[in-house]
Amino acid sequence: MLHRLLDLYPQGAQHTTTYPLKCLSLHVACQFRAPSSVIHALLNAFSEGVSQPDGYQGYSLQYVATNHSDSIIRRILRMFSEAAQHTCPATGDFVLHAVLQRRCNDFTVHQVLDAYPQAASMSDEMSALG
Repeated sequence: MLHRLLDLYPQGAQHTTTYPLKCLSLHVACQFRAPSSVIHALLNAFSEGVSQPDGYQGYSLQYVATNHSDSIIRRILRMFSEAAQHTCPATGDFVLHAVLQRRCNDFTVHQVLDAYPQAASMSDEMSALG
């Protein structure tokens, strides 16, 4: 259904919700653990959404890192490597901390480290690193 809606109205992926928080469709899909195919469709329709803060916890990559597949994490990092530098406002964790806590594969961890190596020297909320 989403694919059909985006075919008919691709600009819909750029609109934000207004209640209860200002979020893009990408943020909402990540927050509610939408299937990977939905995340990919939203990324295809509005890739700039990756770099926009959401109204919930900070950045959609934080949700993706904790809720979705390694391939989506890597795709988002390829599109917006600066996301690895952001912390989740709710926990203070960097993306590196989230992927380590989730036990992502080595390739994903290396990509996160390549994007922001300084995160390796910073402690996380759960003390996974420090």
